[in-house]
Amino acid sequence: MNHSTSDNMMSTSEYRGASNSDKSKKFSQVLKNSQFPKKDPAIILNHINELNKVDYVRAIADIVEAKNIIAISKISNNRICVYLSSSELVDKIIANDTIQIQGNEVGVRRLVTPAKRIILSNVNLCIPHDILETEIQKI
Repeated sequence: MNHSTSDNMMSTSEYRGASNSDKSKKFSQVLKNSQFPKKDPAIILNHINELNKVDYVRAIADIVEAKNIIAISKISNNRICVYLSSSELVDKIIANDTIQIQGNEVGVRRLVTPAKRIILSNVNLCIPHDILETEIQKI
């Protein structure tokens, strides 16, 4: 049986006859070209019982191209997490706080909400918190 394969692919018969170093080389090439999900370019959607994951993918693919959707999974608290290829796409999707999926308005937000933290050190205990808050708001 003769299969046409690309440079990164091996047919089953070629794989069986290849040495271990050839097999691991092909596997490492596949891994190098793969995109693994990251937390920053991910969104959370509320889950609606009438909808399945394919419905969510189709709705998001209408906003961003389908090739930019890396993974989708159902997570705790009845939510769907969709991993995208870049943070810019997240900004595009969450611009309206909701998306339409088969006539349902579904809430959408970032998986990881960016936050700024200010740490104050060496502040005298006799300074009241409201004075510190007022000064921080001025900044």
